[in-house]
Amino acid sequence: MTAPADPETTARPAPPDGAPPLRPTGSATPNGATAPTAPPSPAGDGGAAGPADPSLAANRGTVRKAVGDAGNISDRHKLTESAIEALSIGNAFAGEASAARDIVGYQLKAYFGTGTDIRPGELPRHLVEAAEKAYAGRKELLAVIERYTDRRAVIICADPGHGKVAAAIRLLRHRGVQKILLLNSDENLERLEQLEDDAGYILSDPSEATALSAYALSAVTSRLEAHRAHLVVTVSGEALLGEEDLLDLTVRLPPPPARVEALFRHLEWRLPGHGEQLRGAAELASFVATVVRDDTPLREVGELARVISDVQRTRGVIDLDEVRRQIDRRSELAFSIWFDQLDAETRLHSVALAVLNGLPSEFVMDAVRLLRRKMEPSVPGLVTGTGSGAGTPLTLRSTMDHFKTSRSERLHALRATIERSSVRGKHGATRADIMRYHDKTYAAQVLRRAWAEFTAQRVVLDWLGDLVISKTEPVRVWAATALGVLATESFEYVSSVVLERWARSDSPWRRSAAAHALHVPAADPELRPVIRRMVRSWLNMPGDGDDGDFGIDDQDPDPRAQATAALAYGFSLGRSEPDESLAALHRLALVDDIRVGVAVGESLSELILHDSDLLAEPILALILSWLGDSDREATAHLTFLIMATNLLVDVPPETPGGPVTGWPLLLRLAAVHPELRYGLARIWQHLLAESVYLPQQGDEVLFEWARYVDADPAGCRILAEILRMACEDDPLLRNHLLVETANWAESETGRPTPNAAQAAQTEISRGGQGL
Repeated sequence: MTAPADPETTARPAPPDGAPPLRPTGSATPNGATAPTAPPSPAGDGGAAGPADPSLAANRGTVRKAVGDAGNISDRHKLTESAIEALSIGNAFAGEASAARDIVGYQLKAYFGTGTDIRPGELPRHLVEAAEKAYAGRKELLAVIERYTDRRAVIICADPGHGKVAAAIRLLRHRGVQKILLLNSDENLERLEQLEDDAGYILSDPSEATALSAYALSAVTSRLEAHRAHLVVTVSGEALLGEEDLLDLTVRLPPPPARVEALFRHLEWRLPGHGEQLRGAAELASFVATVVRDDTPLREVGELARVISDVQRTRGVIDLDEVRRQIDRRSELAFSIWFDQLDAETRLHSVALAVLNGLPSEFVMDAVRLLRRKMEPSVPGLVTGTGSGAGTPLTLRSTMDHFKTSRSERLHALRATIERSSVRGKHGATRADIMRYHDKTYAAQVLRRAWAEFTAQRVVLDWLGDLVISKTEPVRVWAATALGVLATESFEYVSSVVLERWARSDSPWRRSAAAHALHVPAADPELRPVIRRMVRSWLNMPGDGDDGDFGIDDQDPDPRAQATAALAYGFSLGRSEPDESLAALHRLALVDDIRVGVAVGESLSELILHDSDLLAEPILALILSWLGDSDREATAHLTFLIMATNLLVDVPPETPGGPVTGWPLLLRLAAVHPELRYGLARIWQHLLAESVYLPQQGDEVLFEWARYVDADPAGCRILAEILRMACEDDPLLRNHLLVETANWAESETGRPTPNAAQAAQTEISRGGQGL
């Protein structure tokens, strides 16, 4: 078997003579991405060792399963983009952070922290002064607390980042308190005996060990009275308020002040006399608009004002580059201190959350349990003595108290949050508790620190190897993306231990993970040439023997590695170099192996999703050229079926308030770009009338298209027009389509499509009237 030609050393010639044009009159395709050709060369993963005969001709009966196993590629593409966002890797190789990107804003959270990290004891004077003189919601706060003036102990309840500690300070200062002290978060109020006269106490975000109860507050109130002292408890939600009586002592803070306004209030206090000048500074306003968001915690806003004012006093001007440098220097140190102080169990949670940041909390907990088993290997125990399993060693594992730490306590330690949101699953959208770090940069930072500072590299890779074969697709996508993050840290190690091995795995999910992971390091200009050479080597990688050695009979290229290379050209390299990827996929279309054919179809689907305006036409032209090449014809049919089945898009309603409908993406592109309809019609004509491979599957996919657009008159119209064009010169196909489309309206089909059937019948009949 001859390997496909090297896409980097072989120039792409013009389309072959006689290749069918995409348009009736022919035209150049965007970016010069015309359908390439290469000299022909002779050429799955269904089970443990792949199909006995992997050729496409021998696997016609499994095509339906192969197309179905490709899954909803559109959804997977969205999952990939979500994973990139969740792991905050979009800016990893963009150079220095600028005001045009939001990375600085996320670094602020690592710099200042997301929870209170003030040490217990008397509050620093600057914090008290900031709350007293720069608090932006003073009037609204005082109006809310007016009816609680006779209470020695009150509870302030608000969302994280609302400025609860500042509100507590402002409340105590309003009552004339001069000395304010912060209590430990686990302070037991029932045992709080040592109080100072005329002092104010703040208990911020108490842990469940605090035993916050009406009895505890009643007991401490009498002692507060004796010392003329006051207590303010701040909580981030009403979960800890387990008793109805506590609600009578709870102050719900009013909506927080606008973050930008709060920032300028702090700047005016710290830089008196410069308020008007600061508000009118265009560069500062642009920086603030980028860094300060609606959900930025107010404490971070105040600390950002301190950094800006310190730079202004030191340099005489507000040097925003220096502000960014200070944030950058301090954020890494603040993160390291937080991570290194985590206990072992919480550190496991932090790594699992880093990989699955933004997924339902149950998936994160499953990953924690799996990682814990990897980290804590079983202890040899007893050996069975009777029965069929005699002599089998039994293993003992350390017990785990699953009710020891509540989720709210764990979230506090992780600096994470839960959001009730909608997630899209295998059978549709459902509600779930989404778990993520408050700070978007923490996921990638945790991964990199856990990788670089400890000795668990092989364990982590083994754990990720289990996650990428999870039955849940989002888990597989997130785990592969996390592997890509680690590959940017140590590409040689990760590629030799994992990627090279997975590239020739019998598991299609592991092969997909190897190709998918590369999109992260491929964004690094320094690593991209290395990745390009590695993927190219997979085109010629020989198969390995049962013992892992390369035998003399295994010198032909391994189709599993070729399938992985095909996926990599679409998932990873094709994002930045689509022309080169199309050329490589053109050569891989010669490989007569169903695993490679499916991978080519998935890869072209990924490319068309990445930039449909640029690549839809050259990709359809490429498939058309394959239909005229007997060595690539089967791959062309399989590729088109995968694209036609698994590329879907939501189409907004034509009238306001109407339902959103799902269309096949290729049909939608034909609606938006009429010049593509002729090419689509030619492909359908070949698949339905000339193919010796998959005509029955073509009829089935065409019926699925009708089901998608039956309720949409525009969709029915475009589909009918394409069918008319497909059979306008083929009476036999016209008769076939008239019979097939008539069946669409029959109730026996389970989901009849009368609208699509009528539109198709009318249009096809109209097209045949001149014959």
